Amino acid sequence: MNFMVVKSMSPYNGIIGRPGLKAIQAVPSTVNGMLKFLVKGGIATIRSTILIPTECALVTTSSVIPREKRTCPANFIVALHPDFPDQGVVIGGSLSDKGRTELCSILKKNIDIFSWQPSDMTEAPERARAIQAEVQKLVDAGSMREVYYHDWLSNPVMVKKHYGSWRMCVDFTDLNKACPQDCYPLPEIDWKVESLCGYPFKCFLDAYKGYHQIQLVETDEEKTSFHTRQGVYCYNKIPFGLKNAGATYQRLMDKAFKSQVGRNIEVYVDDLVVKSHTEDEMVREIEETFRTLRKVNMKLNPKKCSFRLAGVFLGETSFQAAKAAFVRATLLVSPKPQEELIMYLSATYGAISAVLMTKRGTTQTPIYFISRALQGPELNYSPMEKLVLSLVFAAKRLRCLRPLINEAEYEALVAGLRIATQMGVKNVQVNVDSKLVANQVLGMYVAKEEYMIKYLEIVKGLVSGFTTYSISQVPQSKNKKADALSKTASTSFAHLSKQVLVEVLENKSIKEKEVAAVIEEDGPTWMTQFVDYLKEVVLPGDKKEARKLRLKARSCSMHAGPRSVVAKAVRLGYYWPTMHKDARDMIQKCNDCQIHLPVTRPLSERAEEGQVPDSRHGLLHEVDRSKGGGNDYRRAKIRMPTYRSAAVDVVNNDEELRLNLDFLKERQKRAAICEAKAKSKMMKYYNARVCGVAFKLGDFVYRSNDASHAVVGGKLGPKWEGPYEVTEALGNGAYKLWFTDGTVLPRTWNVTNLKRCYL
Repeated sequence: MNFMVVKSMSPYNGIIGRPGLKAIQAVPSTVNGMLKFLVKGGIATIRSTILIPTECALVTTSSVIPREKRTCPANFIVALHPDFPDQGVVIGGSLSDKGRTELCSILKKNIDIFSWQPSDMTEAPERARAIQAEVQKLVDAGSMREVYYHDWLSNPVMVKKHYGSWRMCVDFTDLNKACPQDCYPLPEIDWKVESLCGYPFKCFLDAYKGYHQIQLVETDEEKTSFHTRQGVYCYNKIPFGLKNAGATYQRLMDKAFKSQVGRNIEVYVDDLVVKSHTEDEMVREIEETFRTLRKVNMKLNPKKCSFRLAGVFLGETSFQAAKAAFVRATLLVSPKPQEELIMYLSATYGAISAVLMTKRGTTQTPIYFISRALQGPELNYSPMEKLVLSLVFAAKRLRCLRPLINEAEYEALVAGLRIATQMGVKNVQVNVDSKLVANQVLGMYVAKEEYMIKYLEIVKGLVSGFTTYSISQVPQSKNKKADALSKTASTSFAHLSKQVLVEVLENKSIKEKEVAAVIEEDGPTWMTQFVDYLKEVVLPGDKKEARKLRLKARSCSMHAGPRSVVAKAVRLGYYWPTMHKDARDMIQKCNDCQIHLPVTRPLSERAEEGQVPDSRHGLLHEVDRSKGGGNDYRRAKIRMPTYRSAAVDVVNNDEELRLNLDFLKERQKRAAICEAKAKSKMMKYYNARVCGVAFKLGDFVYRSNDASHAVVGGKLGPKWEGPYEVTEALGNGAYKLWFTDGTVLPRTWNVTNLKRCYL
């Protein structure tokens, strides 16, 4: 590891970035000011030197004194208010007598900064155990009022805190969906924690009911309405549960402590930490912080305030626990060649899953995991059918995973080489992230699969047209620009049309063939009689056997419709998502059905002599020639039974109809696809001669008076009014306008209501 020496004042002896920590496998501890990493002789420890002499002594003697024998000065709980002795603040025991005396003096002088009872707080009081008492206290404190006519209504929720008190929250799910997102950024927690390193004196402050110290706009108060048994109430202050409450509070704290943040204080929402190097600095900086709190009329919670402690900040304990859980979590591994794999299947009422594992040593390690939610009729499957479905789903995912990756790599390589050929490039250097593809092109690996051989032939044919070429494998970590570009294009490239040329490959570069293997058996089989009868009409000598053979051959030579085929498959326990479509496609490809399909003739060709067709009703009319001229017709009543009405099975009809529900999801998807295709074709047809109209910044336009109603004139009034100037183009035909005097229009306007103005 190389270090750069910089001549500059800094509280640190050395700065090591995260890549460096990862390279040496170091474990830092900001709380203890230490850094440990492995070396050849054991574990090396680097300790911070920006500590007070007492802490330095503790560190230097830590290797001699066992951990269980070390003693830390006990902390003190000081009651500041004589009327509330049970509400005391915590003061660190490592402070000197002088520093402790000065700190207590400052705290008692600023006793009004703390809230000791609900009457001291004009905002929300402490939480009560019941909604009735809680609402009454909030009303008395002025944080809530009753509402009689409301447009929004939510449900209250009581949440118990870890130290026993209750917090009343309101479920603002619907209100949060309607509110726009406040994108004010919250600080990085890691940076806040690291900025406290090297400061031995830390004071932790907590705002009393932080959100309830911010007043709501009067017009927005009733939007926070919620119902109770006593009536409907709304908040006057920002309640817990609003999605923009954190961002609003962070903005307030950043503005209030703008001159202190980073210098002697760190703020994260309602948590404040005053950091100092010496006792004198701590006293001065606490006084400065209290002045700022009094200026913005913000109160502190004495139960959560600690002075001169290495306390918990920003959920550091939870962060450490989560980090330990991630370290213990099981990670996926790559399978080894010829390694035995184990698959576990799981099925519940609403989901199926499968995990592929391998046994290494005495433990089983996961390799691949998939899961899927069950929908529609799949929820009614038996447990065994759900397990079979999970097996089919896992087999499909695992079977097509590897070939798809290799095909994608080859397709990208072929597309790039074709572009280079069209550009007239003679010397090419190709970088791919697939080691298999690179070595197959170089001849180091042999392509065994048929589709890989075809791709390799195409690539060799393309590279033969270059004067020189080279191909090498580059990992994704070293090819970040191309990797980021591919991920961006694969996610959504609608916004890249003017920046990046994106080519969509609809068809593969190779042609695939379906080959069915036929094995011929020696000697007669059970199929021999059927083949002889179907080819040469050869029947057995026994009349009964001949009759049976005719019936069996007839049933084998014809098949049912797609619905019946699918119903038989379902009864046998088979299912896959597109089985109805597959059965229909298979039957449509039947050669016998196609060549023996009846010829459809027009109705006029089926009319016999003495009959004429009626195109209105599809019937044949008999002509009464005796009355002359053939102008008198008699309606002929035709009763022609259909197969649907003659062969209906009334008993099993309901059961057959219920099978339609199993394929409802598939038919809905096919209908949606057909609808999208029809809409696309119709849109393309109607937009073939449409000339797009677009405006740019600075253009002057008229606005449709029918849409704006800005000018009153009736039928004889103007159809357009203006002019206005375009100030911003938002895309998809939306524009922002302003008057010629600079007044901005209150909303956006669509291009359909605008017309170019020529000045």
